[in-house]
Amino acid sequence: MEFLKKKARGLRKAIYNLRGGYPFKVHGEKFHVETSDIGYWKNVNNGDWEPETFIYLKENLEAGDIYVDIGAWAGPTALYASRKCAEVFCFEPDPVAFNNLTKNIRLNKATNIHAFNIAVGHFNGTTTMSSAGEKLGDTMTSMVTDHSGKEIFKAMVMTWDRIRAYCNLDAIKMIKIDVEGAEFDLIHDMVDYLKKHQPVLWLSIHPTFIPENTVEQKINRLIEDLSFYTSCYDQKLQKVSIDEMKSAESLKGYPSFLFKME
Repeated sequence: MEFLKKKARGLRKAIYNLRGGYPFKVHGEKFHVETSDIGYWKNVNNGDWEPETFIYLKENLEAGDIYVDIGAWAGPTALYASRKCAEVFCFEPDPVAFNNLTKNIRLNKATNIHAFNIAVGHFNGTTTMSSAGEKLGDTMTSMVTDHSGKEIFKAMVMTWDRIRAYCNLDAIKMIKIDVEGAEFDLIHDMVDYLKKHQPVLWLSIHPTFIPENTVEQKINRLIEDLSFYTSCYDQKLQKVSIDEMKSAESLKGYPSFLFKME
């Protein structure tokens, strides 16, 4: 029975590939994507994956804006943002995810997306990365988790200051950061830029990815770094105190927070 199910899945993927990829829609925008993660894209299509993220992009990105996606994976927010703003710059070090990302860019002829196969970090050089989940390409690739027994790869790392100098990135409307535990040091490295230019920041935090004895110090420093933003929202776009980042619930999961000046 399992053999037949596997064959049926393979046949469906082959049919979708012949038709130009798996089709889905977000707020009336139609897309096609490669077929390795059809289940995920079904959730996006059904509004079951971070619907508030797409609502915010829909309501706040305008034709002349620049959107930056650090930890872009296969490009769900980058693809949607590309229909709403002038340019999208996205960064994804995982070679499997990056391959899927570039396929999706081509399938949608999204020529205003600029994709880079690098990690954005607090230093310039290379680092070892692996997935905190089951395999590369599964959205959980990290530079800070234990790599023991995992499939690893070397990734190029560049600081935000070097990247923005190369790409002339200053007038950015919104930055999304989802980097599986590396956000604590990355934000600290970016804080001068964030204070000066004050882009909207959509940040996912992963406290369980870092050593337990450093969590309190890392969270407190993160809160201090971002306290200049006048408003903080949770992933449901409900206004909260920035101290919600160190709540017991936040420390157990992978919550997202939106920071903006109001």
